[in-house]
Amino acid sequence: MTGHLPQLDRAEAPRDARRAFVERILRTADELERFALDSCDAARPQATLVTRAGAVALGGRDRVLLGRALACDVVVAGSGVSRVHAALVRRRAGWWIEDLGSRNGTWCDGERIERRRLADGDLLHLGREPVQFGLR
Repeated sequence: MTGHLPQLDRAEAPRDARRAFVERILRTADELERFALDSCDAARPQATLVTRAGAVALGGRDRVLLGRALACDVVVAGSGVSRVHAALVRRRAGWWIEDLGSRNGTWCDGERIERRRLADGDLLHLGREPVQFGLR
């Protein structure tokens, strides 16, 4: 039996070839999906905020805290601004502003809001402090 090789089932060879082919297709699909997502991120407009202190580019962050506390990502010092006042959150559908239970409220284009999707040029007020949201 030293020269005897095991016989492969004739049905297994095509099954293994099909399995390898399907795995190669799935790997290619995964690579294409990663490429598409990377391309979308590169083409996504960058958000900026303009406060009395100047302009702030938000970069690649997905969540930005606004308030007068030094621990916030964007410090907005002024009348009626809570320590941690609001958050800007990037979702698939764009940027959103969420009030974090502030005493004097978060306002967008003159309307008090709890959560709202933002558009380029929206004028926010944290308390009485104006903050302009922009996309570029």
